[in-house]
Amino acid sequence: MTSKAGRRLVGALTLLLAMTSLVRANLCAPLERVTLPIMALPGELISVPATVNGHTMTMVVDTGASIGLLSDAKAKEMSLDSEWRRRPFAWMYGGKPVQNMARNTTVRFGAMPGLSSEFGVVPRSFLPASSADGVVGANVLSAYDVLIDFEQHSLTLSVTNRCGAAPTIYQKLRMLDANGHHVLIPVELDGEKLEAVIDTGAERSLISLRAACILIADRCRKHDLQSDGAYTINGSSIGTIYGYSFHMLRMADVKIPNPEIQVIEESEQAHIPDLILGMNILSRFRLDFDYKARTLFLAPIQ
Repeated sequence: MTSKAGRRLVGALTLLLAMTSLVRANLCAPLERVTLPIMALPGELISVPATVNGHTMTMVVDTGASIGLLSDAKAKEMSLDSEWRRRPFAWMYGGKPVQNMARNTTVRFGAMPGLSSEFGVVPRSFLPASSADGVVGANVLSAYDVLIDFEQHSLTLSVTNRCGAAPTIYQKLRMLDANGHHVLIPVELDGEKLEAVIDTGAERSLISLRAACILIADRCRKHDLQSDGAYTINGSSIGTIYGYSFHMLRMADVKIPNPEIQVIEESEQAHIPDLILGMNILSRFRLDFDYKARTLFLAPIQ
């Protein structure tokens, strides 16, 4: 090969690499993105502004809710069409049925295009925060890439084609049940492998008594635990909670010593999973949900 031909080949390869990088950058760039301020609610819960059918709302961000919710008072004020069904559309933690569903609703966040979705209609007392108008559940959140940054007090929603790896500060966790809308991830608690629901709509982190008994064996008898009284979730008293000192929670390479996780002896109708990680733990991290890839990235807040 002559030196002239070699220079031409190098030039062509350089141009090809540049074009490939440009195409890749365009493919990886967000198609739409909006960053919203998150507002603190009691119990470390968070809400964002949104509009539903043009009406401004304060909506709790609840990754543990499979569907979005609206208070019945707000739905009536908006004159929403709804369908009542004897067989519930969904069950809430605490055993409350969702039997009324608003149809023909469009939710919008900032300048993002509107998203057609369904919302359960429930009494305001069923919502995680009584000051909110409703809940943004995973059926809506899963349409986006979702970044919750508690350090910057912001929530970013984007529609994008992800490319490449997340920044190295993030730990990568596989979602086990993203299709069912719940974010379920593998964790270890005191060396025992469990599956945990990531629930930004829960104030506390809870482990069921049946799961706790696997971990603490003969110490799981109720008289060996310190009762913290009855616990109410979504307007229902679901059972008694107990204090217990767990030693270590591990999510990928992230270790949380002495995690604040309470044991709950729930009723059979409570529909509570074995382990819920609530805001008392989640608020220590940046949470980046990639629902399409069934992956959760998390980074500790420094």
